Amino acid sequence: MQRLDPKEELAHLQSIYGEENFSEIYGNLRDAFSTLQVRSQILLSLVTICLTITGFSGPSIAASGPYSKMALIAGLCLVLSAGGSLLLSAFDLQWITRYRGDSMQETLVGIIERRNRRTRSYRLAMLLLVAGLTCYVASVVVFMLTAL
Repeated sequence: MQRLDPKEELAHLQSIYGEENFSEIYGNLRDAFSTLQVRSQILLSLVTICLTITGFSGPSIAASGPYSKMALIAGLCLVLSAGGSLLLSAFDLQWITRYRGDSMQETLVGIIERRNRRTRSYRLAMLLLVAGLTCYVASVVVFMLTAL
């Protein structure tokens, strides 16, 4: 399988839905934005859970030693970065009907490019969250080892 650029993807969508069936293609792209929104909300919920847990157990974990403190701080920074990344990119509310090119083809290519940018932002936030969670787990492991 090959990865398509936005113009190739539009041609592929036109081969699926029909050359002039712009409403179906438009609906497909609108659904993609909805999927990104829902997944971003799930990530933001995980960020909120991490921050809540840090508020309750963070001080005692950090007090267990410098390694758990550093891992906890790194995890906190990475999780906050993931949340910030989501809020500044994936949650930037802009309607797809707000943009219009010189032709319907150009409009749809522009919408695909916007969707791709939001997808990259979502992936960045997901990577930051996973890295932050990894640091959190490391801090808890160190905490548990020092508690023995």
